[in-house]
Amino acid sequence: MRSLISRSVSWTSRSRSRWPIWAARQDVTRTRYEDKIAKAGLTPVYADNTVYFEEAKLVFVCKKVYAAEIQPSGIIYQETIDKSYPQGDYHTMYVGKIEKVLVRDDEYLK
Repeated sequence: MRSLISRSVSWTSRSRSRWPIWAARQDVTRTRYEDKIAKAGLTPVYADNTVYFEEAKLVFVCKKVYAAEIQPSGIIYQETIDKSYPQGDYHTMYVGKIEKVLVRDDEYLK
């Protein structure tokens, strides 16, 4: 299990979906076989013992309080396993406590 102290969640205007971009203090530039951060044109910022993105409008800096490997027995739909985990390489699920919220003033002072 990874020993991350903190994580951040960043929302940017470049996101193509409604889901935030997650970043971890370790292995921030490479996740799941490709360099997604460079591909998205994002700029990592290292602060508060974590990393977030310069382009973010909103960032939650969180302290990790729980981590567990996702178990196939907890996945409700078999199609999720078939599509997302065909090699059985399940993710780690984290629960965090929000320690700080960063908001870009220029996004809200227009």
